[in-house]
Amino acid sequence: MSDGICVSLDKSKMIKCNVTVCGTIGRNASARTNKEGNSFLSFPLRVTIPDRDGQNEVIEISVSKDGSQEEASGYRNGSHVEITGTLFLKRRGDKLYFNLFADRIDPVASDTADFLKGDMAFRGKVGKNIEERKDRNDKPYTMFSAFSIKKVDENFEYQWVRFFCFDRQREEWLQPGVKVEAKGELTVSVHNGKPDISCRVEELMQYVPESDNSQSVAVMAGYRKRNTEGPNSEDKALDLFAEMMIEKIESIQKDWHKPWFTEGVLQWPRNLSGREYNGMNALMLLLHCENEGYKIPRFCTFDCVQRLNKPGKDGQELPRVSVLKGEKSFPVMLTTFTCIHKETKESSMTITRSSPTRRRRNTTSIPKCRCSGRSMSPRPTCGRHDRSCGSSWR
Repeated sequence: MSDGICVSLDKSKMIKCNVTVCGTIGRNASARTNKEGNSFLSFPLRVTIPDRDGQNEVIEISVSKDGSQEEASGYRNGSHVEITGTLFLKRRGDKLYFNLFADRIDPVASDTADFLKGDMAFRGKVGKNIEERKDRNDKPYTMFSAFSIKKVDENFEYQWVRFFCFDRQREEWLQPGVKVEAKGELTVSVHNGKPDISCRVEELMQYVPESDNSQSVAVMAGYRKRNTEGPNSEDKALDLFAEMMIEKIESIQKDWHKPWFTEGVLQWPRNLSGREYNGMNALMLLLHCENEGYKIPRFCTFDCVQRLNKPGKDGQELPRVSVLKGEKSFPVMLTTFTCIHKETKESSMTITRSSPTRRRRNTTSIPKCRCSGRSMSPRPTCGRHDRSCGSSWR
């Protein structure tokens, strides 16, 4: 089968499958028009998939095919068909959607068994558990899971795939948190009523972005050992920063005269007390201000908003400040330093970058970055102006 795999990935698709699927049309096809003004046909396809527990479950695949209203009558509700095309997986919360772009649709006999088979191309990160096992014939194989990430609005969606590597020794570089690119035979099953995706690997390699720009940004997002039990807040923040940098680089590649930032975002980001953000935080907040069109680059944490609601010095209640419903936060990083004794190697204290710097005998200061919280875009629900800001909000 390895000679027949010819699935390739573009930048925007982390999981792509060339498949042939047999099932029953669940609704009469309808004609629609895409953004480019081209007409296409759309209908749901219901496919019976075996459950691991021996039961059968039905999954629904959204099928699209180039065509006009005149051709829609050829795809009627209840018709049994075999479709060849490209399948994409779309994760939204607990729901997994199957989108199939059909190249060919053929009618088949009503008693033809349903099936879904094909090849997968995957790009993502290896999870925590990598198991080396032996099959019934005492031959070794490797099993591991990996996940792909896609940004959806302000959130990230994660799709896990289980991989089986037969007839080969485990590669030394195959470790938790490593980015991989895999190709192989796709299998779709159902477990506890939910689709389960796996792949019998034919090709496996460590993934390194081809673009020099993309590679430098990818290093920024993966410079440390990851938490492989699923992305934590630091992982998500660094992935977001990397995506923002890549989008910015791509936006100015065609016009190298174009400045990184427009005139409207040249004000330096500050917190409510007036202190300027620095380093990576300043750069990312500048990009965030430009993307969101903020006129006043002032940010605060949720705890800061809560402190604004404390009574004044004379005990008088002030107008209440709160974050508008539906507002999204933006991550910021905090650098801390741990002092290690040169002889005992014990940790004596931890200070932040804003703490006073003191020279201590026999100690070494080691920097460490962590995600300290989320900065809120400054839009309180009342007209109260904080004295440290001195201007109205957007």
